Amino acid sequence: MGVGIVSDSYETLYDSIRSEFSDQVPAAALLWWWLDTADKFGVRVEVPTLGKEFSNGMYIGRDPEGTLFFNDPDDFHGENSSADPLKCKYDVYYNNNASSPAFVIQWYTTNASEAFAKFVAKDPNRVAKNLINSADGSWSDANASESFARITKQSSSNTWTMTIPSIHKKVTLPTNSASITNRPAHNQRVDTMGILIWKDINKIEKGVYADYRDDRIVFTETNEWSVDFCAFFLPLEWSRNLNPLGPYVIGAGGAKWENM
Repeated sequence: MGVGIVSDSYETLYDSIRSEFSDQVPAAALLWWWLDTADKFGVRVEVPTLGKEFSNGMYIGRDPEGTLFFNDPDDFHGENSSADPLKCKYDVYYNNNASSPAFVIQWYTTNASEAFAKFVAKDPNRVAKNLINSADGSWSDANASESFARITKQSSSNTWTMTIPSIHKKVTLPTNSASITNRPAHNQRVDTMGILIWKDINKIEKGVYADYRDDRIVFTETNEWSVDFCAFFLPLEWSRNLNPLGPYVIGAGGAKWENM
């Protein structure tokens, strides 16, 4: 079933949802889809302030930043304890307002008619329109840490370098040369600040596969499509341009982690 469509602007959606709930925190929705004979759709929402994340068990995708609205942090807890995952349903809708594109994700507990939380974000790239309208997932403890990171590539080089000073780590990534064939901007210089998020500092160096799709890099251990990430990098809003990480695709092993 396709995603629902409304005509309200982002500002109207934001104000309307804000009036429904008592609390709000920043959040990021990581959306992904793969349209083939077995269409796959991924929704993950990271909420560092609450130490929670939502996932439907699929891959990490693009990164619209927005606001999560709710009434009680306990609403994201499982039935028996705050550490238990909360299984729930979600649905997605977006607007067809060309001057103010946006989308909304809503979460419902079993048999509930009213959402216990809603996420709204601007969506200039129309990421949400390719998702399905409704599916299942779960909220759980994020158990993740994060730090500022900087990724650079000289225009004359095919190697990227990411430095994370706070944990005294750096990682180098070779550009997949096949992916930039006939791309005139392949000699572009990259210098982007962002956030690196990881689950276990002792396993971060196992992330030897690096997958890039326009506005994030995901490091995984087994292959570039693994749902269980070792770390992922998100560019900061103020550090972005149309292609903040350059016109490249890194989709194979070869990431090398070192101590600084």
